[in-house]
Amino acid sequence: MFIALGMVSWKAADDGRNSQSPALLLPVGLEIKGHSGTSLSVQCVGQAQANLVLLHVLESEFGISIPSEKMVSPLQGSEEEESFNPAPVYELLRQSCSEIPEFEVQEVAVLGNFAFQKMAMVRDLQSAVEALAGSDIVAALAGDAEAKANIGEKTQNPDPKQFDTIPPKSEFLILDADWLC
Repeated sequence: MFIALGMVSWKAADDGRNSQSPALLLPVGLEIKGHSGTSLSVQCVGQAQANLVLLHVLESEFGISIPSEKMVSPLQGSEEEESFNPAPVYELLRQSCSEIPEFEVQEVAVLGNFAFQKMAMVRDLQSAVEALAGSDIVAALAGDAEAKANIGEKTQNPDPKQFDTIPPKSEFLILDADWLC
């Protein structure tokens, strides 16, 4: 769970609904309170962090690079301070993104479950652009007729008995082979 601090929006490139993204994410935990379990307590369980997905989109789509450290550095106060002021982060975003059409930062807080598992996949894909561009399989998936023909020529009909000779350690299965048993 996170509390999203600040909601950033900008004009959609396809003239559809404007894009929206949290600026900062504060990890929190929820605790059920009371005898009947009808009350909740929200506790901060970590430091505020920049929304890495937002930073990726700003860089890849608009050429605006804001290091995540620069985003969170205004939030690093002394340990005695109990106040938390994200306003300098909002101002940094407004200044850095002033050229983006209809760019706005709404000073709101939203409690939600934000998942970022795909960011690791995005980074992996970005680091392997050349290998992916040279792959017939990727080209065929993208609709390239020549690549489809190349893959079709390589198609083999293996002998089913051959599969019994592969040691289980050498099999790379997504799920355990006996999960249906």
